[in-house]
Amino acid sequence: MLVGDKRGISPLIATVLLMAFAVAIGGMIMNWSSNFDKTFQIGCGEVKLESVDFCRTETGVSIWVRNSGEQKIAGLTLKQFDSNDELLLSTDIPKTELPVDESLKKEVPITVAPSTRVGLYASIMKNNEPTVCADPVFPKATLPQCS
Repeated sequence: MLVGDKRGISPLIATVLLMAFAVAIGGMIMNWSSNFDKTFQIGCGEVKLESVDFCRTETGVSIWVRNSGEQKIAGLTLKQFDSNDELLLSTDIPKTELPVDESLKKEVPITVAPSTRVGLYASIMKNNEPTVCADPVFPKATLPQCS
């Protein structure tokens, strides 16, 4: 019998325990981050616009929309994308606050090539700051020429 025999756990068991701990912490972080994104987007799901007219003109883009959702819209942003879905230009459209059940007709003086895809994004108020929603209210598509 050895007096003072102090043995620890084997290196293999220590490694397995550390790996399990790392996986558990990683799982907790992933769960928190997915809930964080959902919490941030609350309110954007209530945004709904109906298009009366959304087309290209000689001098820019004509937008005529109606807020048919349940959320007041703080503003609109027009984003242009190339064929590879890379963002070319993002333009905040001034004076586009839109209460529920109201319409807005606006001419945006911006050059849009016929092949450029355009998406219209809504902003809502979060903590007294306008926040652009992640998903477009009108999908990214090429705009027709106005008639």
